[in-house]
Amino acid sequence: MPPTNHTQQTKQLIMKNPYIEFSSRIKSLRDGSGAKGGSCNTFVIQDNVESISKFYQWSMMISKFEGAPTGIFSNLRPKDALVTGGFQSSGPVSFLKPFDAITGAMKRKEKKNGVGVAFLDILHPDILEWISKETAGVCSHIFLGVLIDPKEYKLVSDEVKLAVATAYNEHRIFINKYGFHHETGERLYPNVCNEIRQRHKGVCTLAAIKLHDMSNLSIDKFAQAFRDSANDLISVLPEIQYQCEENPSLYIFERQVGLGFVGMANLIGASGTTYYDMAVTGQYLLESLRYGEIEPLDYVLGTPMININSHLLWSKLVSGIMAASIVQHERGVSRMFTSQPTAHTSLRLLDKNSKAVAAELAPPRATRLSNGSSQRVNQSDTRGNTKQVFPDYVELQDEVPYDVYYQFCEVLAGIIDYIVGANQSHTFSHCFYGDEFTVEFMDDFVKGNLGSMYYRLPSHKSSSDKTKTLDDVGELSFEDEEPIACGIKMNECESCSM
Repeated sequence: MPPTNHTQQTKQLIMKNPYIEFSSRIKSLRDGSGAKGGSCNTFVIQDNVESISKFYQWSMMISKFEGAPTGIFSNLRPKDALVTGGFQSSGPVSFLKPFDAITGAMKRKEKKNGVGVAFLDILHPDILEWISKETAGVCSHIFLGVLIDPKEYKLVSDEVKLAVATAYNEHRIFINKYGFHHETGERLYPNVCNEIRQRHKGVCTLAAIKLHDMSNLSIDKFAQAFRDSANDLISVLPEIQYQCEENPSLYIFERQVGLGFVGMANLIGASGTTYYDMAVTGQYLLESLRYGEIEPLDYVLGTPMININSHLLWSKLVSGIMAASIVQHERGVSRMFTSQPTAHTSLRLLDKNSKAVAAELAPPRATRLSNGSSQRVNQSDTRGNTKQVFPDYVELQDEVPYDVYYQFCEVLAGIIDYIVGANQSHTFSHCFYGDEFTVEFMDDFVKGNLGSMYYRLPSHKSSSDKTKTLDDVGELSFEDEEPIACGIKMNECESCSM
């Protein structure tokens, strides 16, 4: 398809569907190659100078077109290992400085420095140096991440586990689990924002379903909105050709997209339910699906009563996920569902009543107005003098204990995996706002459905009187704790300022 036709098609898709929010890169798509409209780009570096040089050149080109490059450094041999000619390797950390300099030099939109992420496997011999304060101190324009293979996690030493948990608590790293291809079993790698799983030199295009405008839709129309959004996003990005590194004469063709969500907190509140009720009811649904007791579309009143509205909302979400999944498989898309981070579309959208829309899946970081009103002001909106105000029914982070939110995301990810198929989704770019990221929590995370721990957001004890806990819900049992909240502002948040 000629570039001009592709651009025209993209404009038509953006205009006609009221329930999808395309990423800014799709909106500014200049040609039909897909590369300039791709939001996610990943390069797996091999252990040789040629591959390292190609990575630096690739990073410059990705940054040139306003992308954010991600480098996987795990294949590089450790520091002091022997190299050709009897010399010693300087190790993967030494190659971060050129990458940092490249991303800093490549401006985006003529004003903003570039940004990139570098990942290293948790079992790499240089992992402690990688996550150290000294290494973080020399990275001005790139972020560091740690990759975990759940099947090999038992090989990680207690020393490394504690060091990784400490580094995450101190905002030095991201933590991400490998994905695996549903047909070949090969490892898939994260992108800069931690929500996509793709091959070497992968490209993915993002969009989000606008849940905040869908609370009044019937189940059928809810499913149709998901179906149309999946079709429209898939139509934007053509099939990608990958050259096999081991056999350059072999080419692999694959298509993947990133269909996420925006305004989940608005949808939950407008539907008359809460994160707590959605987590509890969703857990019963997931267990019922896994044990084969009910089919997804039969799920309306088939579980113990917690909140009738949470039952109805889950039935809509399940119908939407199923509708989009059918489109995904019919059109040969390897991976589709995800949830983008705050930088994608949020903090700019307003609902039909000109109220603020919460970011993706999370309850928003917001506060009550100074005049004592029950309305909630978006703390993160620094784009103008007028503060965006959330609807009264939207729960805030200081009203949703982190364990409740985490379990809701775990359940949603598990339901998507069950309906779509194992390893045929991406993951959620999940931010932690609990009190402390412990080794025990990391152990549970590695065993769970979520694939990433993105930003470790600041937290503080809330003065709200919140007594509801999950102690009586079997697998959803957590220790009773005060709700917690994040007071971060957008101009102080790396996620929003990227």
